Amino acid sequence: MKQYLNKHIYRKAFLLGLITAFCLFIPYLVVDKGFFLYAGDFNSQQIPFYMYMNQMVKSGSLDWGWAIDLGSSVVNSYSFYLLGSPFFWLSCLFPYKAIPYVMPYLLILKFAVGNLGAFGYLRRYAKNDNFAMIGALMYTFCGFSIYNIFFNHFIESVVFFPYLLWALDEFMYNKRKGIFPLIVALNLVNNYFFFIGQVVFLFIYFVCKVWTKEYKVTKKDFLTLAFESLTGCFMGIILFIPSAVSVMENPRVSSTLSGFGIWMYSSVQQYFAILASALLPPDVPYIPSLFTDGAIKWTSMSAFVALGGIFGLFVFKKYNNRSSFYKIFVASVICAFVPVLNSMFYAFNSSYYARWFYMPVLMLAAMNMQSFAMEKEKIYHGLKWAAILTAVLLPFGLTPVDNNGKLFIGLADQVAVYWMNIMIAFFSLYLTYFIVSTYKDNKYTQKLTSGLLSMIMLSGILHMGLTKMPQWDGDHLYKPQNYDILDTFGFADKMKNYRMDTYNCYDNLGLFTNVPCIQFFNSTVSPSIMEFYPSVGVKRDVSSKPGRNMYALRSLLSVKYLVMPNWEVSNFETEADLYGYDLINDKYPYNIYQNSNFISMGFAYDKYVTYTDLESINAADRSNVLIRALAVDESLIEKYSLPLEKADSEDIYDYTYSTFITDVTKRKNMSSHYFNQTSDGFECKIMLNQGNLVFFSVPYDKGFTAYVNGEKAEIEKVNYALSAVYVPAGDNEVVFTYKTPYLSTGIALTAAGWLVYGIYVFIIKKNNRQ
Repeated sequence: MKQYLNKHIYRKAFLLGLITAFCLFIPYLVVDKGFFLYAGDFNSQQIPFYMYMNQMVKSGSLDWGWAIDLGSSVVNSYSFYLLGSPFFWLSCLFPYKAIPYVMPYLLILKFAVGNLGAFGYLRRYAKNDNFAMIGALMYTFCGFSIYNIFFNHFIESVVFFPYLLWALDEFMYNKRKGIFPLIVALNLVNNYFFFIGQVVFLFIYFVCKVWTKEYKVTKKDFLTLAFESLTGCFMGIILFIPSAVSVMENPRVSSTLSGFGIWMYSSVQQYFAILASALLPPDVPYIPSLFTDGAIKWTSMSAFVALGGIFGLFVFKKYNNRSSFYKIFVASVICAFVPVLNSMFYAFNSSYYARWFYMPVLMLAAMNMQSFAMEKEKIYHGLKWAAILTAVLLPFGLTPVDNNGKLFIGLADQVAVYWMNIMIAFFSLYLTYFIVSTYKDNKYTQKLTSGLLSMIMLSGILHMGLTKMPQWDGDHLYKPQNYDILDTFGFADKMKNYRMDTYNCYDNLGLFTNVPCIQFFNSTVSPSIMEFYPSVGVKRDVSSKPGRNMYALRSLLSVKYLVMPNWEVSNFETEADLYGYDLINDKYPYNIYQNSNFISMGFAYDKYVTYTDLESINAADRSNVLIRALAVDESLIEKYSLPLEKADSEDIYDYTYSTFITDVTKRKNMSSHYFNQTSDGFECKIMLNQGNLVFFSVPYDKGFTAYVNGEKAEIEKVNYALSAVYVPAGDNEVVFTYKTPYLSTGIALTAAGWLVYGIYVFIIKKNNRQ
């Protein structure tokens, strides 16, 4: 009977999470008629990523992705976003065109699985199952979770984290062996970058548990736990090894804090924003309501709990400050306010993010859950101080501001949103007070659950609406331009020797259509792309968006087609010029133009230029020179005895369009007569009058192996960060094949980890039988 009740209560936790999430999404599923559009990164990245990878998985093409910017490793580009997620693999059961309709239900399922895990973890510490259910809902539907629907793939880390703490507790309290490695492996393979933060938090958690003597650790326990931790890491390391090698070369993660930045944030508003993140519902990711000076947008800065806020912290501070939950939360607050400690959760990267706040939120949910079971006076104490701290934010909304002689009240950029958040926060505290004072001895947990669910619905639906609706007008053509065209969009070319360009289209059209596109939005691309673009005057952080005036760069990158909505032609002509582009299609919704200055991928040069000489001109002008001359180290000229003339000053400083046309003609005459993109690289045929380096606008990547006429050839790094191979005179075949570097190492280590784990489990079962 007890076993049945246990199953029943876990089923209830799962279903309650499922139904609550469904109620959050249903208004927007109705509005969108099932095709769920949200905002920002969800629309621009998550939908096309899932659709593109659905096709790649089903085609077995998990090596090189031509549609990933200038081309990138599939594994390295998408292991952070989705490749290790069980929910992504579940989505692969559906046709790729069903993905936009399936994704909201995957999110609903994530919340359900997360609520189940949070309940399982908190149940150990709750007075009864009803309180554990309340704590689970607080965590699962906290402000951090609702905020990060915007990013989608962050939710998985929120979902699986409670299972990690539950497995550790099972080991420490019940001496239950063999579970912890499985959960460690799951969290690591799910998202290697979030896992770094989880390891840091797990260390804090373990130390505080030992400090408060809630964990009693023997030497044997410690060594066994260390063994299980290491084994779990090996079991889930398959994607981490290749991705970590690639990511460490990415400038977004290679920069570190220095000087005063180690100890202090540059803006005082950052501190108030961190404080407000625990007191108020989250702002829209791309529109801060009050604090705007600092790293605020897109940082996932939210630790809001829907009912009672942080009242449990003050209850524990006065009445139970020896609890590990209190000490862990306080340690987390210190980490949040000290830049270098905050950066520990992101491998000491200098960019500010708060994407680890979900972990202390679980501790807050535990404190709130236990506080609800205490006497009224203790709860009132916590509510009083939570209200006082929230009131600290009121003066910002009442401060007079003189703006060009006009008097305004309030410092908030989004006044209505600020006051709405303030009212929700105070209403949450009042509702908690009302329930505690009215129902403490009569249907208490039932009323708490009802109040909590009401606040989740109120704050959650409002936040989702505020995030979605500002982009409603801008996104109303998203489906017609990205999705409805899939069956008809394409080009007549028999060979895939080109890329396309877009103008004022939605992000990542190339992923929807599986056509390589130089307009691309993804931050985990080949490191060579991050090196190449800034060298030619193009900013490259989270996306590639070359300026419209860079016509030479487009020829260098073999851009053959330009795609723009029918109604954007006049805007394009205002910004740039359609000279050199011939209209070949004007059917709704796109005008498609063909670039008369297109050069097939794979071409040779008759001149070269040194990097030292290129440094003397503006970066934005260098692509004009790179159409004329190959940028190389002079050692390569000697190495291959190349028949190239060194570019003189006239070559380097001549940027006229007429000269560009002449250069394009020369490159066309020295280009491949056959080039085709393959699932793991490309095949090329080219005729040369004399031996030369042949340039390919493909990122220089250690995973490539080149063959010239069947013979292995060395790939050289040219034009800053792209590729070339030496090809002899005559008609030649060049083949590039790609294998993700270190993936085989990751597979081998993972296989070894699972083998060790299997032996370990066998020994455990054998010892248990004895």
